[in-house]
Amino acid sequence: RASEPREAAGGAAGTLSAPNAPAMTLDRGPPLDIDQLATLGVINLSSAVLFLREPVSRDPGSEPLDVDEVLALGKGWEVLDQPYLNQGFQKDLYWLQATLRSPGDTPVRGLLDIGYGLLDDIRLTVIDLGSGERREFEAGDKREFFQRPVHYPNFAFPLVFEPRTDYRIVLRIDTS
Repeated sequence: RASEPREAAGGAAGTLSAPNAPAMTLDRGPPLDIDQLATLGVINLSSAVLFLREPVSRDPGSEPLDVDEVLALGKGWEVLDQPYLNQGFQKDLYWLQATLRSPGDTPVRGLLDIGYGLLDDIRLTVIDLGSGERREFEAGDKREFFQRPVHYPNFAFPLVFEPRTDYRIVLRIDTS
């Protein structure tokens, strides 16, 4: 498999949406305020996203980085300058991160919609930056449809953001 090209994370920046709200896009950050999600319906996260390419050509036998290791890297992160990450065919892993702020007085609920249904392995970590509490999700087209956090054509993750709290969301994308 090492010689096979891998498709990068097309559409991987994500959109946070609220059910039953009109579709509009807000894309300014970081940290990106998500308090208008319930009113606007959709927030494109791309303006707040940084991404990192983790080369597959690591030392033989070495494991990919984990969330803590990748966040500790002081360099290598790039600003996403388009509505979604599309790196063509690559063998590498991609990491995306964004900092979100929930400044209101009530919890904000939404779905993180990846917007591309052909990714093999997606791992999402949501970190409460105040308490350090983490929520982790996994999805990908190598898993059964009914194992997805949300039964939806694209990969989607149900999220709840508590009031007056900052979060970091981190996506790890590995696909072939």
